[in-house]
Amino acid sequence: METHRHCQQLLWASLTTLTLVCGLPVIFPSPVLAAETEATETLPSPAHADQDPVAFADANLAALVGNAFGTEGRPVTYGDIRHYRGVQPDISDYTSSLVATSLEGLESLRELPTGIGVTIQFDVAKRVSWAPLAGVPVSGSLTVFQDGMHNTDFTALNQVNILEDPSTFPRQLCLTGISGYMNYAGLTDADIHLLDPLLSKFSNLKYHNQDGRTNLTISNQRVTDFSYFRKFGKVNVLGIGQYVDFKQKVTYIDPATFTPDSTVRLPARVKGLDGEPVQNSLKVFNNVSKTLTLDGTDALVSGIYPGTKWLIIMPVHTYANYSEAAPIDYADGSILLTDSLQYYRLKWAKAPVPAKPSPKPGLAPKQPVTSTPTTHTTTTSHPQPPRKGAAAKQPPQHFQPRVVYAIKSLYLYRHATFRVKERQTRYAQQPRANRPLFIIIGETKSHAGRRRYRVRDINHASRTDGQTGYITASTGYVTAAYYRTAPRQITVIDPAGVDAHSQPHLTTANPVTHYAQGSVLKVVAIQHRHLTTRFQLANGTYITANRQLIRAGKLVSPTHIQTKTRVTRYGTANLTERRQTYRPGRRLKVLGWSYAHPHDLSKPSPRRYRVPGGYVTANPRAVRVID
Repeated sequence: METHRHCQQLLWASLTTLTLVCGLPVIFPSPVLAAETEATETLPSPAHADQDPVAFADANLAALVGNAFGTEGRPVTYGDIRHYRGVQPDISDYTSSLVATSLEGLESLRELPTGIGVTIQFDVAKRVSWAPLAGVPVSGSLTVFQDGMHNTDFTALNQVNILEDPSTFPRQLCLTGISGYMNYAGLTDADIHLLDPLLSKFSNLKYHNQDGRTNLTISNQRVTDFSYFRKFGKVNVLGIGQYVDFKQKVTYIDPATFTPDSTVRLPARVKGLDGEPVQNSLKVFNNVSKTLTLDGTDALVSGIYPGTKWLIIMPVHTYANYSEAAPIDYADGSILLTDSLQYYRLKWAKAPVPAKPSPKPGLAPKQPVTSTPTTHTTTTSHPQPPRKGAAAKQPPQHFQPRVVYAIKSLYLYRHATFRVKERQTRYAQQPRANRPLFIIIGETKSHAGRRRYRVRDINHASRTDGQTGYITASTGYVTAAYYRTAPRQITVIDPAGVDAHSQPHLTTANPVTHYAQGSVLKVVAIQHRHLTTRFQLANGTYITANRQLIRAGKLVSPTHIQTKTRVTRYGTANLTERRQTYRPGRRLKVLGWSYAHPHDLSKPSPRRYRVPGGYVTANPRAVRVID
């Protein structure tokens, strides 16, 4: 239990400005002004009388909330919350003794008076839902400790109501695992992108900390690319305790040249705020005979036993829970402190030599210029017939990598000639927003002459991410994932909305504005960037041209539905956390739409309507759109 407190106990002696490390309360003097509340959607709660006690499923959490509201041992009532007056309540467990088994009851905090928000910090058990936090006002710091947050439904966290409160310092967001360096199902780079609405709320606050930085702690997770946080401007990112498994990247060792004195070079695969390589691990794990030195950001390891399949390097700790990793200072005042336990996969084989590109049609390959005299001997070549089965190995003559997605159900195969026993993965037919993405890394033909794509799965939140194999090239099954021409207008269809940026390189430019699902935008131009395309909008900003996120033309979004049968409202798009049942004929406002289990591509993803308080089915047998 103490490992995850690393981020609380760590003292950044090298920093010139006092920075809050999650869990250490520091109050700076500040003029007390009227708090401004951010216009954020709050979800309705059932009617309760003031004297009704709040029903908490976890008794320890109930006691923690009672202490924050000063109830002196009696149960917290809805009146205590509705009529609260005083400093912002602090629902924090600084003793590390609470591990909440349910957050039920915290939804009552939505009824706090305007301008009053809470500070939250405690541990949460694995797989406990965050749904009760949706709409809860937070004016201090939001610190949640939980292992296994990968593939979690982040809807509720993204709906936390972050108040613009100039009287409360410090402000920080802390999403931390409990098991330092061993949170095998922690947040990944893709998960962090899904939390963009919550992270953006913190970064967009007018009143930051006194040093002007946005404090973000993403520790004890699986993050390898911190350049995403650059979009938030001046930041202070604490990302220690990462577990990093480089399964898809191989370091080759040639057995023919290997000796006991050989040194293996391990390039840094963690990226800093500017996308630069960062080497934050300084010794070999279980170091018996291996030694590690640094060449820039590359780790040089010697003393490796022949046949070793993995090299594990880790930070140096001078004493328990204190890493020697130094903070990285950036020109704009941003700070990054990160370290990790890194697994490098070794393959005992000679590194493959990349194939030379084929010459363009109609052009003879360039020959080196030499001083050898020209001879007049003519040589006639006789082409040899191809060997049996060679068609499947012939490289294409005009191959260009691109991104496609599947529009029908298909399989990923090991070889270009499809056989049932060589199926690797099945991808079910998906709605447009969830269609599986692939990068084409080669083209070939089967023994029968049918075109195949050699692809890599790039569905980063899916368990199939990084797999390679062959799929059909039939246009009836796959098509381009990015628009290649510019329509006059587009509609945003991604449930989380999309950001518009001032520059076409969307990953590094600061976002200018956010467009919610259903927004209709005017397009004036298209720009091609590597494997992708961008649309330039009428206001001069740039937006992705990914067909999963936007759709050409004006899409009329439903605003109200009516139930045709008994319909249940749930807390998640997976229809879990039952909340309320509606009778036939009930009219419901539609806030948007989403899809169930978007990261499990092996089964279909039914559509759901997002309504006030949760999600309902979009099955036309159960509901109908009325406007």
